[in-house]
Amino acid sequence: MMPEMADAFLAIPALAHVRFGEWDLILTLPEPPQPMMASRATWRYATTMALLARGNRAGAERERRDFDELREKIPADASWGQNKARSVLEMASAILSARLAGAPKRSREALGARRQLAGQLRS
Repeated sequence: MMPEMADAFLAIPALAHVRFGEWDLILTLPEPPQPMMASRATWRYATTMALLARGNRAGAERERRDFDELREKIPADASWGQNKARSVLEMASAILSARLAGAPKRSREALGARRQLAGQLRS
């Protein structure tokens, strides 16, 4: 089996850990192997969320930059189940924008990011 066929499935545990707020566990997860681009991006998404939840904003912003760089490298035709991997990761990017903007004294930025996310959910 080619690695890209399993890529999205290998990302599921990291997403489950985010869903249940298992921040300390997320921070111990090893980075997925090189050919698993979507799983690696999802790992960076989960790590960004965990760092933010633990109050490490600078670390979260670094991980976010790495997430975005990796997300841009994923081929446009890469699939994620019935979806395109880039579309799924664009949604993750919007979530990160809203979360990072949700810090104190950034409420206008957070509101704009959440409105953008809501628009993506509707389309």
